[in-house]
Amino acid sequence: MLTHPMLDQLDQLGLHGMAQAFSELQASGDAATLSHADWLGLLLDRELTHRRDKRLAARLRYARLRQNAVIETLIIAPHVVLTAPFSRNSPKANGSTRTII
Repeated sequence: MLTHPMLDQLDQLGLHGMAQAFSELQASGDAATLSHADWLGLLLDRELTHRRDKRLAARLRYARLRQNAVIETLIIAPHVVLTAPFSRNSPKANGSTRTII
């Protein structure tokens, strides 16, 4: 399969998100139905998303978090309520009191 010269130019400029979006739009049959402004908008949106993802990944690597946690893993259960504030200085730091409703 031949590559479009624009893909090489986008990669040389460091616009890897746009290059990936361009190749995906060329492969799909919907490319002919889009206007030039819509096409450019999709390419720019993909490039911005690609750069934000790279920036976030670099920050997460730099943070060196001990655990890969997401907000869903922090929610214990909707019916569990903490009754004592959790603090590192409190003597019961490892066993906080919970009340189940």
